[in-house]
Amino acid sequence: MRRRWEDSSTATSLRGEHNRALTCQRSRIESPRCLDRADPDSSNPWRQPFVNPPIDITPVLVSACLAGQRCRYDGTASPDARVMDLVAQGRAIPFCPEIAGGLPTPRPACELRHGRVVDRDGVDRTGAFLRGAEQGLELVRLARCARAVLKARSPSCGLGRVYDGSFSGTLVPGHGLFAAMLLDAGVEVVTEEGQEGG
Repeated sequence: MRRRWEDSSTATSLRGEHNRALTCQRSRIESPRCLDRADPDSSNPWRQPFVNPPIDITPVLVSACLAGQRCRYDGTASPDARVMDLVAQGRAIPFCPEIAGGLPTPRPACELRHGRVVDRDGVDRTGAFLRGAEQGLELVRLARCARAVLKARSPSCGLGRVYDGSFSGTLVPGHGLFAAMLLDAGVEVVTEEGQEGG
């Protein structure tokens, strides 16, 4: 049985579609609204040349765990429906500074203690956290993100309140390292729980 792409009429149709697209692309400079009006799908905006993208759509950086990625210290996610909708719409960029900094998943739980990040065994993980935060800041600059939605209470992403380093569940005022770095860069930061800063 002949496959669909082996059918001569189908191949001719595909070649015609390709040629119309090339013709349209070549003429974009002269006619930026170039579109094959004979095409039955001409009303479909995805078929139109992407000449002048909207300038008011600014991507949002989001904690990857809120987007459903299993990147938390214990190998789980913290999915938030609002964040996942933003990602599905192409309006948000998921990022995990701890993974970017080279830490594995799962990994020992970490908390902030006197400005340093330590795990349950007392091992200082500050270097990895800072490396990941710096990569996240570079991503924000490249993507021109003006806003970030981060995971509350995290030693990387917490805003306003973080765990105190005793691993007893005690919260103290402060920001995670990545959240603090974004705030210093003028990025508006919020958490999924409603804390705001910037």
